[in-house]
Amino acid sequence: MLMTQMDPKWVDAHFCSLHSQTNVYALTKILMSDGPNKLLVAPIRGQVVAMEYQRIHEKLNPSSRAIQFTYIPGDAEIVSLDAFAKSQHGAGLTVGITFLKLQENESRPLKQFLNIYSFWQQGTEFNLDSFATGCVMLELDFVPYQLTHTELVCEKGKETVFLLSGTDNKVHMYKEDRQQNTFVEYPSLEHFPEFGDLSSSILWMDILYVSSIRRVTGFGTESGLVVVSLINVSSKVVEKSWSVQLDSPITTVKFFSQDTSLSCPAFIDTDNISSSQSTDEDDGDDERNPQLNLLVTSALEVATVYRDVLSNGLNCFLILPDSNKFDSVMCACAMDVDFDGQNEIILGTYGQELLVYKYHPPNPMSKPGPLLGHQSTGSNTQASSVTPKASRLSSELSSGSDQCTDSDQSSKLRHRSCETKTESAVENVQAQRRAKSQEDLTSRSRLTQGSGAPTPKDCKGFPCGEEEVLSRGHHHYKLLWKRSFAYPVLALDHADIMGDGLEDLAVVTLKGLHILQPDLEKVAKLCLQRLRTVADTSEDSDDAYKILQSENLDHEDWSGDRA
Repeated sequence: MLMTQMDPKWVDAHFCSLHSQTNVYALTKILMSDGPNKLLVAPIRGQVVAMEYQRIHEKLNPSSRAIQFTYIPGDAEIVSLDAFAKSQHGAGLTVGITFLKLQENESRPLKQFLNIYSFWQQGTEFNLDSFATGCVMLELDFVPYQLTHTELVCEKGKETVFLLSGTDNKVHMYKEDRQQNTFVEYPSLEHFPEFGDLSSSILWMDILYVSSIRRVTGFGTESGLVVVSLINVSSKVVEKSWSVQLDSPITTVKFFSQDTSLSCPAFIDTDNISSSQSTDEDDGDDERNPQLNLLVTSALEVATVYRDVLSNGLNCFLILPDSNKFDSVMCACAMDVDFDGQNEIILGTYGQELLVYKYHPPNPMSKPGPLLGHQSTGSNTQASSVTPKASRLSSELSSGSDQCTDSDQSSKLRHRSCETKTESAVENVQAQRRAKSQEDLTSRSRLTQGSGAPTPKDCKGFPCGEEEVLSRGHHHYKLLWKRSFAYPVLALDHADIMGDGLEDLAVVTLKGLHILQPDLEKVAKLCLQRLRTVADTSEDSDDAYKILQSENLDHEDWSGDRA
């Protein structure tokens, strides 16, 4: 059933100013199993700021306050932080913070440290100030970059570990030693073989478990290399690996699925359903790969979405048009902003813009085919005519899942493949407009390389207009919404901060933290519309309408209880 979309424009709910500028690694969220979720933001200098919503007298009130973490000097510069909640023994939290400290009269003037704070207490709530005092301080011999956490599957079960990248071209793993009640660095290649033989520093990595015995890891380096690996966690072997070389440092690598997946509400009895579904899922859990897309952003080039990477590798991709026209893309995330069950892509740029892109599937009423003005011969594509308003849009042809396209005036992305190498011509639109004559196109199509990667079909670049893409039935991404900020956008994340079931968007700029939320009146109307649709299609429609009336849901002006 096709879901009705809502206006994607979100509004401001709260703003928290920072007394110092921040960076791309300075935002993390704390997802609580019982209680409101929280955000931590670390300015380069000063105290870490905790942001949450508290319910006081039946009203939601934003609360932001500085947390004094011990053993961080006042003149230190915070590089990155990460946190995860622990619920084995009650309410617990672990926070990792990396920082730089200038030393006077020392042989090494600059020193780097990793502080890990861990605390738990009985009950469902914890005091942030209480655990910020206990610390494990580790000195580093490299400049740290991204600090993230992931699950480690070992013989004793699962446990959460910290992973830290740095200038030594390595990824370091820090795990808790419960007997000594401390954190210790362990060799990372034993459990994470995908991080071996690195020739450049990793700027961003993303790790996701796709089954009980397999995980997928993606990372981007300072030299522009993007690597995706599928690892068998039982045998600790890299089963497949794909890589692509871009021309500028990678700023973000994110896995996401096109469809949203939400857990069933707790008040619905799903014992019989879940038991039957779990049996089916267990039988084929380790054989079927989920359809995961990979979002890659870089400092100078256009943002790219690689489609179904576990099946197609890095051979099939779509670009996000005009994503490189607002300075460097610094951060990204994927979430459903218009409540249609499909994830949109959100980009934050140094040019102070927030860009939201929506995926448009192939038009079933149109027959996909070659775009006007192109003749395909083997692996080369030539243009016989180009419209004056040509904007190089990249789109995959719906006739084949492994057929990929590439185009953008500014993106001269280079892909190399050990199976096939193709070259396609792309027209220089500016020169064509000035000369008003047909010119040959000169750009390189992307070529990928990697073990286990399927052999791609011809990759073609189509310098055509958007209307022409739509008329031919190709799927593509289109800019859905754009918003400007006063300062560069450095970090993005989404979570239910207010505790009402709706995810909020956290936007960190150079000078502060913005909390964005959807328009509540429009959300309420959309919710009522879908409830009526369910009631109309239900066999017990009379009972459904009685439920709506008993809950006072049939009210057009309902806007929730957010203050």
